[in-house]
Amino acid sequence: MSRDNSLFEIFLYVLATIALLFISLPLFNLILRSLSLDILTNILTSDFYNAIRVSLIASLITLTINILWGIPVAYLLARKEFPGKGVVQALIFFPIVIPPIVSGILLLMIFGPRTIIGGVLASHGLRFTGTIWGTILAQTFITAPYLIITTKVAFEKVDKKLENVSLLLGKSQGQTFWQVTLPLAKKGIIAGILLTWIRAIGEFGATIILAYHPYSLPIKIWVQFTSGGLQTALPLVIGLILVVIFILIILRLIIGELRLKAF
Repeated sequence: MSRDNSLFEIFLYVLATIALLFISLPLFNLILRSLSLDILTNILTSDFYNAIRVSLIASLITLTINILWGIPVAYLLARKEFPGKGVVQALIFFPIVIPPIVSGILLLMIFGPRTIIGGVLASHGLRFTGTIWGTILAQTFITAPYLIITTKVAFEKVDKKLENVSLLLGKSQGQTFWQVTLPLAKKGIIAGILLTWIRAIGEFGATIILAYHPYSLPIKIWVQFTSGGLQTALPLVIGLILVVIFILIILRLIIGELRLKAF
């Protein structure tokens, strides 16, 4: 190995180490703080259970909605050409590139109780401000791009020749999608689903503007922090991180299982 290559590798490792320390240091600091028995026992409170219940219910409904419309949208973007496709792709990135709090304001301007759409829906019993439906609406708006983008990439990685063979063998486009395309893209789709779920559970900015009540876990953390300081919010922070770690473990196990099946 030449001297230049050695120096280049050392440079890469140094940068990687700095980046890893920067990302992991807050987590390690949290672990050290959480060694206190009082903090760990304070996680198991009614506040935590109520907040995580709201977060899980809202995020699972959000995830279902995103799956129902996100996968078809991703497939169309990956496989079809149509007028305005570039505009559609840009719009999908819109909730990612704007601050979540701005997303909440934009949603409030459409679905607030004093707006035309929000007023009509509220008159029929569907109110978004101060209800779990507002949490679901905010989570869906913020997280939809994550599922669409990851699923689109998964579909693009499927060899079109395999789909063409299926069509030549007499399968319809729908049958080809269900029997060929979807199974081959499932690893990327599942990863996108779980990452979208994590993002939904952690959603804060849009939710605090649109819903606020009932408290989701991120909102409850904010309330505890502003009212009682860091020590009061810390148990809920640890609880949220444990939930996210649990989902990440599931993600890792599923991807590992899919790799084993591929062989």
